[in-house]
Amino acid sequence: MKHKIFVKSKLFALAVVTICASIIAYNSYAYFTSVDTATNVITAGSIDIDLLEWADEGKTVPFPVDGINNVLPGMEVTKIAEVKNVGSGAAWIRVKIDKSIELAEGVDETADPENIIIDVNDTDWTLGEDGYYYYNSQLQPGETTVPLFTTVHFPTSMKPFYNNCKAVIVVTAYATQVINNGDFADEAQGWTDEDQT
Repeated sequence: MKHKIFVKSKLFALAVVTICASIIAYNSYAYFTSVDTATNVITAGSIDIDLLEWADEGKTVPFPVDGINNVLPGMEVTKIAEVKNVGSGAAWIRVKIDKSIELAEGVDETADPENIIIDVNDTDWTLGEDGYYYYNSQLQPGETTVPLFTTVHFPTSMKPFYNNCKAVIVVTAYATQVINNGDFADEAQGWTDEDQT
């Protein structure tokens, strides 16, 4: 009888040890974990342009900042205006041209800016109802537009009171992203100028 009790006790003790060993093994296995971190850097692209103005057909001489002097009625001046995409993203382009004439001191007449005749390229550019010229194509990084215009002409019909006047042409170019921003430049949003319509 003692032998049976001893065997049962031994079996019971062995079962307890086995259960404890299983629990310890299970708990040890529970601590085998893994962590993995991936760091992804997403850099925003840039929309950036340069307005280029040239004083020669070969585009080697930039148009002078202080302008050209001694222009007379009937003369034509080379002034090539184009836009280059120097950013990393494709861009829609639009350009505003403002013309004015400053008469010589003491002249009491009304100057007509229409006497500044610009040969606008209406094949590659479209004049919008808002007064901006929109480039008809997407401008990819590194590309330059077809010139908006190449010459400025002063008609022979200009009256003598225009002597010593100053013709002022201000060209301002704007760009906005192409991606998710309309199918044509004049549909695009996000132009940076404040008078956007």
